[in-house]
Amino acid sequence: MKTELEKDDSDIVNKAAEYIAINYPFEAAVFYWSKNNLNSKADTGNIHNVTAVVNPKMTNAEYKLREDAYILWMQKYKFPF
Repeated sequence: MKTELEKDDSDIVNKAAEYIAINYPFEAAVFYWSKNNLNSKADTGNIHNVTAVVNPKMTNAEYKLREDAYILWMQKYKFPF
């Protein structure tokens, strides 16, 4: 049995997205964020700009729930910047 450091990455070709999601979730998220230029969308302060890219099939009701949760979070937790 191979240790984490000895992991054989040859399965990337065979299992592609599934393998990457399991073994490289952080790198995959950073790649997706960068590829879709989500920093510029996040910097607008409108959470729907990022949500529209990450969850494009979200309904208006789901958007409203997400926005309400975001507003509540931002009211409760004040950041020092």
